[in-house]
Amino acid sequence: MSDTPTDFPAFQKKLWNFKSFISSLPSSVPLATTPNPISKVLQTHPTPPIIENDTKDQQWEPFCNRMNALLGPSMVNDDGGFLHLKRGKHGIQQVYDYFLSLETACPTGMIWGQAGVKITQLLRALKKCVQLFCTA
Repeated sequence: MSDTPTDFPAFQKKLWNFKSFISSLPSSVPLATTPNPISKVLQTHPTPPIIENDTKDQQWEPFCNRMNALLGPSMVNDDGGFLHLKRGKHGIQQVYDYFLSLETACPTGMIWGQAGVKITQLLRALKKCVQLFCTA
């Protein structure tokens, strides 16, 4: 997997879209407490410390494992909607904080094009979930 010079700015734009989305979650989406399925995924799939000169694979594999778990069958329904959406610092905000830590700590140590694809998939699942909260 290789990056192009536009992959990092494209990732940053997707990260901004993700932040905008979670900032505008309706109050009908429950506030997270710990433990919850989102925090359990993040705890179950720890990441190595971010080192400035990491190879792309050193951060990609843990990132990919976390995203695959967040988008796996225990977290997403058959229609592709996120099952356990919770607001707040113990909920989906934790995922954003993780994305932000990668962006700020290792701008050259990640496969940003593929990371952007994962954020898009997660955002799509979250939007489907929110539609259910707004119509319920």
